[in-house]
Amino acid sequence: MAHGIKYVLLWLIALAPVVFCGHWGSWSRWTKCSKLCPEGVRHRWRLCLGNWRCFGTKIESQKCYNGDLCATNGMTTGVSVLAEALCYDRAYPEDYRGYASATKSGLTCQAWNSQSPREHEYTPKRYPDSDLIENYCRSPDGRQAPWCFTTSGSKRWETCSIPICPGPTEVDTSTSTTATTPMPSLLLECGLVSETSDNEIPENIVGGVEAKKGSIPWQASIRIRGIHYCGGSLIHENWILTAAHCLFTPDPNEYKAVLGDHERFIREYTELEVSFSRIVRHEGYVKRTFANDIALMEMPEPVSFTDFIGPICLPKEGEISIPHERVIVSGWGTTKGTGSNKVLNVAKVPVISNSRCRELQRGILPKMMCAGYLVGGVDACQGDSGGPLYRKTGKRKYELVGLVSWGYGCALENKPGVYTRVSGYIQWINNTLANYQNKE
Repeated sequence: MAHGIKYVLLWLIALAPVVFCGHWGSWSRWTKCSKLCPEGVRHRWRLCLGNWRCFGTKIESQKCYNGDLCATNGMTTGVSVLAEALCYDRAYPEDYRGYASATKSGLTCQAWNSQSPREHEYTPKRYPDSDLIENYCRSPDGRQAPWCFTTSGSKRWETCSIPICPGPTEVDTSTSTTATTPMPSLLLECGLVSETSDNEIPENIVGGVEAKKGSIPWQASIRIRGIHYCGGSLIHENWILTAAHCLFTPDPNEYKAVLGDHERFIREYTELEVSFSRIVRHEGYVKRTFANDIALMEMPEPVSFTDFIGPICLPKEGEISIPHERVIVSGWGTTKGTGSNKVLNVAKVPVISNSRCRELQRGILPKMMCAGYLVGGVDACQGDSGGPLYRKTGKRKYELVGLVSWGYGCALENKPGVYTRVSGYIQWINNTLANYQNKE
């Protein structure tokens, strides 16, 4: 009944905002523009955190512009904003600020400031901008949906039963292409996937979530005697980037790679098997510490790009990923019984700062980076080594940020995966390509 009263009050405030000074939560992100017209409205809001000195919801609105496409009607001011307090935006689950406090299986949520029965690090003090109040569902780490720790049962945490907010209609005037039609644009640009292959990515590799065919055209399967054992990324028509620890011998004849693959035990028409003419491991690679765990593999002939085979963009020199930013990891590695590693799997994981990662495990060097959920359950694993960690930079556009390198086990609590930070090696990559390109 108490929650029902809160929802009624929220709707009343949406129609006639009343603001008292007091203890307010942080502002949400701006909503999408209300209309696909030259002039629309967008909103942001913040909720009272239960203190007697404030009441209801603050709402701010501003004009926004979406170009020359127009819709007939815009959203009703206030109603659409408060709808997002009762649902969550799939693109920004961390912005949910509603009052749901039970998981999708009906378990009661544990208060964020409590360490019983589940000990955890997601406290209001450590995450001050996430509004971790009482036991309301939140997504401080930006995972797929608002979640909470449970107060009973065997599940340590679970996502909450909250509907996804409907968004305004998006108009796309681009011409779609089929999965079997070559994309000439891939010949000119890196990091692109076809319109039909781009997809929303779920939250686990150890969990067996299958990637959409053609959605990772830079993914390489590096093989010895026909058996997959490491991943790699196509960065140039002649070069694949991988981890140095994947290459146990400098003899290029020991390795093959398959590009355009999806189901690794079935020969598919999208596939291309390539050989190598040169192996270049970073001269500073240290096997014991995984320092400079990066290598380049040169193919004797340039590959032709298609919808299923294409290079990924490299980041800027020295670029640092923002903590909590969600990045993507993919591969055919071990799934620990949670799915099939016969097919290419994919997951989203949040970036963890190096300072925080050093608190959790030793051996984190400056040119390494960490990513994963501290509650565990999502990670790269054996067989994913050398594969890509990448982020979305625009519509159907992606950029490589890391290479799967090492970790303590797979998907363990407080043991995030460790990756080679690609932005720390841009000069080395460019120099290698310039020094060796097509040299005998």
